[in-house]
Amino acid sequence: MTRVKRGKITCRTRKKRMQSVKGFRGAWSTLSRPAMQGSLRALNYSYKHRRKNVKTFRRLSIVRFNALIRNSGLPFTYNRLIALINLYNCRLNRNVLSQLGIRDSNTFTKLMKFYYH
Repeated sequence: MTRVKRGKITCRTRKKRMQSVKGFRGAWSTLSRPAMQGSLRALNYSYKHRRKNVKTFRRLSIVRFNALIRNSGLPFTYNRLIALINLYNCRLNRNVLSQLGIRDSNTFTKLMKFYYH
């Protein structure tokens, strides 16, 4: 079997790996194997936390939306209003509605009264 020289490739991958773990503590930023483990762990956590971030912001917009509904003086809560909005086939999502309520409360109240009647 012929000899395969891979010095450049190994050096390049190791250099890339070490650049991706700059700022990590301990052996994770200096040694090759722990650096690989640390970078894989960091990538897994970043993916997981991006998914978690979406859920957190959805919960926040729902809480805001419910508070805006209760402050507008309408006689129902979040779930009743969402059912009405879906019944009338409204294209605005929860996030847009909560932003509308924060930035322009008069328009939000008029819109909610329109769906109520």
